[in-house]
Amino acid sequence: MSRPTEKLRLLTERVLDDDIAFDILTRLPVKSLIRFRCVSKSWYSTITNPIFIATHFKLNEAKSLSNKNSHNGYLLYTSVTEGYSFHEDLRTLVYNRDRTVTEISRFDENNGDHMIYLWNPSIRKFKMLAPALLTAPFDCATLGLAYHSQKNDFKILRLVSFPGSLGEPDPLTEAEIMLPLDFLDVYQSYLTVFKGSLAYIIISNRLATGIIMCHIWVMKEYGVAESWTRKCVPIDWFHHFHGCTDNGELLIMIFMGLISIDPENLFQNSLITESNIRWAGYAANSIESLVLLDGVNLSSEYKD
Repeated sequence: MSRPTEKLRLLTERVLDDDIAFDILTRLPVKSLIRFRCVSKSWYSTITNPIFIATHFKLNEAKSLSNKNSHNGYLLYTSVTEGYSFHEDLRTLVYNRDRTVTEISRFDENNGDHMIYLWNPSIRKFKMLAPALLTAPFDCATLGLAYHSQKNDFKILRLVSFPGSLGEPDPLTEAEIMLPLDFLDVYQSYLTVFKGSLAYIIISNRLATGIIMCHIWVMKEYGVAESWTRKCVPIDWFHHFHGCTDNGELLIMIFMGLISIDPENLFQNSLITESNIRWAGYAANSIESLVLLDGVNLSSEYKD
């Protein structure tokens, strides 16, 4: 054990009681916690404890929602073609807090394995789902991952359809909400979440002037039509809107690739500029956590 690590161990044993150490550790980044498991048996037991992992996750989540100036990164799922071939790979990229992009996985779209893994890129651990979740006889099944707050655990949700079943379909549940003023030059529109509030994104293209505008309508008070507020963001080119980050940046696909735009200062940042990336199919906010710490270590070419 190195001398700095030995000093840290002696200091914690003399000064910090368990409660203070627990509180301090829950506020540290994931990479630090992975290293600190080696400090002592006590710290290893604390960091790998499910209660600690859940507390650390909740603090990171709360910090992300409360600090509007923070940037936690997000995941991008893309399709990649190799040269002029018709072969495609599915890639997962992480747009990191320091605004760099890291490729964390690549899968052959046509490998035929039909296996699904839970994968935590922040600690490079994964778990394979049980085959029973994926087998027939259902023609269509959709899987999702959700957090159960009462049981303090993550759950796999599976929605299935039963082809040829008898009976009437369930009636649709409908509700109406007053949208902001219509635009005659609407090009595309999307319902999304902007900084925790319901938002209506309208892309307008004024052909006469060639100006493309992104109108961000945000409902400050849910269900109150008078609470709609608007912010306009000019954009140079537009192909598809992918969503918003936790701190309110817009993810937009343009002809040069995928970019993020800060509506406050109009700062644009290029995320993906590779010509072989056809599209970014999905985007999701990313929060580092210790979930799956007891999973299998990744052994692949994608290493930090």
